[in-house]
Parts: sequence; structure tokens; C-alpha cells
Amino acid sequence: MIISGNRTKLLRLLLVALLAAPPLANAELVEPVLMPGWPFSVTFSGYLDRWFLFYNSGCNFLNVDPEQQQFELTFGLLDSNIYLLEKEAVHHPGWPVKDFGLPMCDIAVGDVDGDGSQELVGVYLEYDLDPRFRMHVFRQDGTDLPGFPREFEIDHTSAAPFSITLVDLNGDDKLEIIYCRVAYDSTIYVLDHHGDNFPGWPQVTHGDRMSGIPASVGDIDNDGEPEIVATGYFSIWAWRADGSLFPGWPVFYDSTYFNIRQSAAALADLDGDQDLEIIISSSEGGGWGGQLSVYHHDGQQFEGWPYYFSDGFFWSTPAIADIDNDGSLDIVGMTWSGEDNFFVFEADGRVKEGWPITHGWTSYIGPALADVDGDGFCDIIWGSSHNFAWQHPDSILGLYFAYDYRGELLSGWPVEVNGFAGQTATILDIDNDGNLNMVLVGDYMSTVRDLQTAYIYLYDLGVPATEESVQWGKFGHDQYNTNNYHFKVPPLTGVSDFPSPVLPGEFSLCQNYPNPFNASTVIKFKAQAKQAKVEIFDLAGRKVRSFNVKDLFGERRIIWDGTNEIGQKVSSGIYFYRLTTGDRSQTERMLLLR
Repeated sequence: MIISGNRTKLLRLLLVALLAAPPLANAELVEPVLMPGWPFSVTFSGYLDRWFLFYNSGCNFLNVDPEQQQFELTFGLLDSNIYLLEKEAVHHPGWPVKDFGLPMCDIAVGDVDGDGSQELVGVYLEYDLDPRFRMHVFRQDGTDLPGFPREFEIDHTSAAPFSITLVDLNGDDKLEIIYCRVAYDSTIYVLDHHGDNFPGWPQVTHGDRMSGIPASVGDIDNDGEPEIVATGYFSIWAWRADGSLFPGWPVFYDSTYFNIRQSAAALADLDGDQDLEIIISSSEGGGWGGQLSVYHHDGQQFEGWPYYFSDGFFWSTPAIADIDNDGSLDIVGMTWSGEDNFFVFEADGRVKEGWPITHGWTSYIGPALADVDGDGFCDIIWGSSHNFAWQHPDSILGLYFAYDYRGELLSGWPVEVNGFAGQTATILDIDNDGNLNMVLVGDYMSTVRDLQTAYIYLYDLGVPATEESVQWGKFGHDQYNTNNYHFKVPPLTGVSDFPSPVLPGEFSLCQNYPNPFNASTVIKFKAQAKQAKVEIFDLAGRKVRSFNVKDLFGERRIIWDGTNEIGQKVSSGIYFYRLTTGDRSQTERMLLLR
């Protein structure tokens, strides 16, 4: 039956009251608790510039026990070591691993050789009379895979930090390794698990200096094959897996803008059409202005974008999440003009209500997005350090802030660390106990000018770890550093998956959210099929709307805006939605309130 008008109004008032209510009392009282044995710290010498303290942009994690889902933390420091730490803050056997030179990248983690065990990929820079990079793919015992380390000759113009991205480009259950050599004619390498060049690679971007930030990876056109997206000072590039340019790319920024921070592109399906949009920031040359741009997969500007900043440039790689559970993805980032302006944007280019937030702290890397207070809404975690901390090394105060979707600071925050808090927080359940953990980093420089100390903190957040609680959990989004909102690292079963893990035979249709809903709702589903259909019916069994999905080999989602096939708004009431693949189907119920 159709709900009467009075009852509809009553239900709407109840829903609004629930959404507007403050978090539950127990959620407000949750504060991060430092775990026993932490922080872990290392003091080393030899570097005077504070920018050389800690080149990686946060910690990654490695699954050392797939059966029990036990993780350990990995990172590189400028003491020439890459570390692997157990959750008790002790070294994993065989670690740390030291090489000549300096670790110059964010560690990437994945099952590179497809043997069911994760490896970690890192690069050292040996910067002497014969400068070169040395790439390692370390097993968990600290030894290299066959074919590694691989060395790359460089010149002095390319001695800058860069990062690694992992992806299975050919569906053989093994991972390819992507990195960009920073130079004025940059080279983008793709290596296989033997250390050999992948067919069609490397590629050279003539005339543009590519970033040291990870390349981004995703199936941008929904054809079942991943593409590689990389950013330069003046342009954005997209390639197919075989090294050929994707149609419509490269795209060049407006002549007054360039990618001053060389931030990576974020990938996400902002409009629910299964294609991925490409979100990238750039800045005004010689000034303080900037812009945030969103492109369709064909290189055309997304409706409502770009957004222009008249004061301040967008400093970090954008991060993506649905922070207020309204069924639409949001874009999160920070501009800098002597002080921070924390922004959250709607997918259509509007600044979200309650934002931006401005205060006199300086962040250098992007946020993590996760529910750290257990109220069911995604929070925004930023590391910041005092504006003039580098001028007063004995008074460095590093703080990590956490804001809710309304822009309000969470109870128990900020969390203080020793030194600069310039890295992205890492959010995970490290010991599979059902509670979220958080990793924070501090970099401290002593008044003894050649001594630096790196601090790693591990907290128990005391809130449930669920599939929905972490939406952008680390620098680069995931262990592979894909910068792809929809990507999930496959389980260690030898089963290849892109963009998210679905086991053979898995078939599921999730409850829509929000439910009840007014403007729009999100329907998530998983299956493994070439074709799938999601159909929406009214209470009388009449078909209202249908969505066809191709190559359903991962978690997908559609957004229903409450309209029928010709775009007319349907009335309040109970509706059914059905997922069908071949001879399998599943139906769920939802409530629309006008």
C-alpha cells in the first residue's frame, strides 16, 4: 500500500530527527588509546633539511597471516632502512633491511608473484657520483624476489622521492609494478614480477615533468580492463595496459595553472554510471590561486567543475568518501595560503555545508577518511604542524585532527605527536580483534642539527571495524596505492580481481542506504557475471526503473534518484529492487519518503 500523507510526514520528521541527533553518548566518549610498546622511535643523523626527515607519506601494512588476518606495519626512513614492525612494536624477524642510499618512496604492499603471500616494494636512492635507483621486492623474510633488486640509472634532475603503485594488468594473478621517474622528460615504467619491462612499457612524457606521487589505477571506462593515470606539472595522462594512450588524453591544465604539489589524481564514480571520474588539483603559476578539476574518462570536464580558489592552492591529493551517508560521494582536500582551509565538496562542485574550516596549521599530505568515533558516519583525519615549526625545532608541536561530516572537532581530538605531523594517518584492524586501529607519524629534528627522530604511534580506537567504516584508510587509499575509491585488495587466494574482491560464485545484494530516503539512495551488490540487471518495482509489481551492468566482477553500486525511466519523480511508498545475473536473483525492499 502507499503510505498516507500524515504518516509520511511523521516518518520524515522521525528520520530527520535521527540524522540530526548528536552521536551516541558512548561514541562521544571514545578516545584513541596508545597501545602497549608504542611509540616506536628511531634517531639517525646526517640530514639538515627538515624535508628529508621522512620521505614516505605514512605507513603501509602487510598481511603476515592470511588465515588469521594479522597485519604488520611497514615504512622507510632516511637511515637507509625499511622497517617491518609487529603489532607489539618489535621488529619482524629479518628486519629492518638496509641498503646503500635512502628509501625514497611510499612502500607498496601486495602479492606480487601470486604465491599467496604478500611482498613489499620499495626503492632506494644512491645519490653519489653515479646516482641510481635500486628497486627491491622483499619477501617477508627480507630477501628479494628473483630479478630484484633492479637498478635504474638517473641524472641529478631526477633525484626526487616517488612512489610505487601495484596492479594486475593482464589477469594472471600476479602484480605489475608502476613508478614514474621524475625528470623533465619523465619515464613511466611498468615492471612484471620478474623485474622485466611489461609489454608496451616504458612510456615517455615528452616535455612534462611527471610527479613522484603514485600513479592512479582504475577501470575508468568500465570495460573490464584497468587503466593507468599519472599527473605532471602541466598535464594529466591516461594509458591502457598495453601502453597506448587512452582516447582524449593527455589533458593539459589551463595555461595559468600547474600541479605545484604534484598531487595524484583520485578516481571515483561520482555519478553512478560505473565509469570513473578523475579528480585532480592544480595551482596558479606565480600566485596563490588554484583549481580543483573533475574529468570524465574521455577527458571532458565533469558538470559543475572546476572549482576555483582565489586564495590558496589545493595542497594534497583529493580523498573520496560518502562522509554523511547521503548516497553521494564527497571530495575532501586542503588549500594553503599561510593557513589551512579544509574543504569538503559535493560531487556536483558545491562546497558542503559547514565547510571550509580554517585554522593556523599547515598540512602537507592528504587526509584519511574513516569512522573513528563509531557513530556510523565517516570522519576526516588530518595531520598538521605549526606554521613556523621549522624555524623553532625545539618547540615543534604535531597534531592530528579529526572532524565529523558537519565540520565539528571530535571529542578526544586533536592527538599530539612529537615533531611534524605531516603524514597521512593509516586506519586498519591490525590484529583482527574487531576494533579499528590508527597509525600516526611524527618527525622531530633536534637542536643538534644533524639528529632527527621518527616516531610511529599505534592506537586502539575502540570502535568497530566494519566493511563500511574505512573508506580512504591511508595515503594512496589502499595497500597498492591505487588512489581508487572503489578498489579493494583481493584476498590472498590467488584469485585475480579488479576493482574489488569477489570470490567465485559469490552473489549478494546489500540493503540500500540511506533507508528510508528522500533525494537518492545507493544500492550495492556483488556478483561474478558478464551481465547483470538491477530493477526497481513498486508495491503493485510494476517496473519503475532498470539498470544494466556489464562485466560484474567486483562490488558495484548504483544511485537511484527516485525517478522512473523517463525522469519523472515517483511517489512516496515501498519499492522493491532486484538483482539478476543469469538464473540467480535477489530482492530487497526500500522506503521512499517525499
